[in-house]
Parts: sequence; structure tokens; C-alpha cells
Amino acid sequence: MNYGDIIKRAWRMTWRFKALWVLGIFAGVSGCQGGGSGGNYNNSSWNTGSQDFRGLGSDFGQFSRFVEQSIPLIIAVIFLLFLLAIVFSVIGIAARGGLVSGASAYEDGRRLRLGELWGAGFGRFWTLVGLDILLKLPIFALALVVLVAVFAPLFGTIAGGGEPGFGVVAPICGGLAIGLPLLLVISFILGVMYLVALRYVMLGGQGAIEAAGNSWRFFRARFKDTLVLWLINAGLNIAASFAIAIPIIVVSIGVAIPIAATGVARQWGALAGLVAVLAVIIWVIAILYNGIWGTFTSALWTCFFRDVTGMTVAAMPSPAEQPGMQPAYPAQAAYPAAPPAPPASPAADYPPAPPQPPAPLSPPMAEDPFAPPAPEPPVAPEPPAPPASPTDG
Repeated sequence: MNYGDIIKRAWRMTWRFKALWVLGIFAGVSGCQGGGSGGNYNNSSWNTGSQDFRGLGSDFGQFSRFVEQSIPLIIAVIFLLFLLAIVFSVIGIAARGGLVSGASAYEDGRRLRLGELWGAGFGRFWTLVGLDILLKLPIFALALVVLVAVFAPLFGTIAGGGEPGFGVVAPICGGLAIGLPLLLVISFILGVMYLVALRYVMLGGQGAIEAAGNSWRFFRARFKDTLVLWLINAGLNIAASFAIAIPIIVVSIGVAIPIAATGVARQWGALAGLVAVLAVIIWVIAILYNGIWGTFTSALWTCFFRDVTGMTVAAMPSPAEQPGMQPAYPAQAAYPAAPPAPPASPAADYPPAPPQPPAPLSPPMAEDPFAPPAPEPPVAPEPPAPPASPTDG
């Protein structure tokens, strides 16, 4: 397996076919992981005495009254966020399918338009939803089972008013030591199976169950190649994350000085504006990175899948059959069509025709190599010899 060639083709496609970036933004296949410390606080700060929290009761009461008055607004915001999550999930599923079809068509020398990319994804939408449920839902279910099995004894002990001792902590540590590696292994297997099954759906035209079964057979048969590509993808992801951090750090340092100056001068309006500008710049960089890296990741696995299976876009019309599907390399699309094959000799498929009167003489022609040999004319029997005369002898 020539991994260097796969990486070059995927990157060339990503850079030249920028319409795929739009789908890469929504696809969510970049593999980026975000998060922070979550606000870690030193527990010693809570032991400084009650004099530090004398106004806590009144502040909590004001916050409670604000929450009670804002319940309709809170419900509306939660409902809106829920709808947005559903919309982005639907768009993301179609975007992943469109990326696969667009990358495969580009490998065949065709460049699909953005509308056709979305159409390819939405055309297989319900199959892709079934594939998501089949291969992604078990990961969340297993994670929930591990969490409940590990922490249920701890919560039960605390709820009963007891102190979690060694008899409770030891099973938790043992459960984590077994459950987390198991969860990571299952997540890796099902995650790789999803990447392969997605291409069986989009390029092979298969259903969710059939694609999942074929992806498992693919994973077992090409485990080494798949693992190597996954490691290459992970390494490139780490390198790309460090690369994208450089412009973010440069922009943050450049804006940090004026932000500090406006903060010292207590110019709160200017401070809020600078913070908003910094947030927008970082957001734009992150969105652009997500689109480029998501496109590259999808193209990488599509090129790998095509090299292994030889599959192309299933039932995809040619550029002449569907307007808007322009060839990626016009110079290579101008070859004339091959002339039709000459008709086969009638004697090859049909019984010989009845005898016809001889045709007039014509100029000599080349002998047909496929014609049956001409039958030889019948030989007339020789007449019997006359009997000998009696005088002979």
C-alpha cells in the first residue's frame, strides 16, 4: 500500500476542490478534540472561613428569583438549541456522504458542483442515519454501562449516608482499569468500521446492515493497512493542530496588548469590542481549519478505500448525461468515441441460408476468416464398363 501517494492525492484534491470545504465544515470528521480544565479550583479556598461568604445568601436569593422569572426564556433557549442540534446533525450526515461521493468522482476525473454534492448526501440520508445508529449508538450505550457499573456503588454509599471506604473505591478503580480500555478498543473498531461502511453505502450503493457487515470483513482482512492509515491520520491531526495553534497564538498576542491597555484605562466599551473581534477571528480560523481538515480526512479514507476495493461512485451519471458534472481534466475528456464493432458473420449465429443461384463474377475479395468452408461439389459416379465381347479370348 503506497500511503505517500494516498496522502498526496488527498491533499491535492483538498486544495484544488475547494467546494468540498463547505461540506467539511459541517461533516464533523476532523477529529479535533476541544475542552479545557473545566474550572479547577483549589479546595483550600473553601476553608477560609464564613466571613468570605457573608453575602452569598442574598446573592443566591436574587439569582433564584431571576431564574424563576426567566423560566419561559430558558425553556425557549433550550428548545432552540435542541432544534439547532437536530438541524446540524442532519446537515452533518448529508455532508459526510457528499464528501465521499465528491472525492470519488474527482478521482475519476469529474468535478461535482456543490448542489450535486448535497444531493448525493441527502439521496442516501436514511441509510446513513441507520448506519449511524448501527455503529455509533453502541459506543454511547457501552460508555453509559461502564459509568453506571463503576460509579453506582459510590453513589449508593453516599446516598445512604456512609463513607466511601476501600471496599467501594477498589471496585471503582478495577472497573475503570477494565472498562476504559475496553471502551477505547470498541470505539476504535466501530469508528474504523463506520469510515469504511460509509464508503460502502455511498460508492457501493449498499444498505446499512450490508455495509456494516462488509466493513467488518474489510477490517479483519486489511487490519494492518487500516491500522497504519489510522495512525497516519492521527499523527497528521496532531501536527495540523499544532500548526493551526500558531496563527491563533499570534493573533491573541497581537490583540492582548490593546485589550490590557483598554482594561487599565477602564474603557469598557472598547474592551468589549476588542474581545469580540478576537473571538470572531479565532472562530473564523477554527471554522476554516475544520473545513480543510475535514475534507482532507474524508479524501484520505476515500482514496484508501478505492485503492483496496476498486469501487467508484455507484450509479453516478456521466458528465454528458447530467448537466453540471464537469470533468476535472478537460484535456483528457476530448478523445473520440471508439468506432462500433463490425457485425458478426451471419453464419456464426444463424443456420446456413438456402442455396442461391450463383452470383455474377466480381473482383476478387479477401477471404472472410470467419465464414464456414464452402462445400465441395458432388462427384458424379463413373459409368460401369461395357461387358467383354464373346469373341475376345
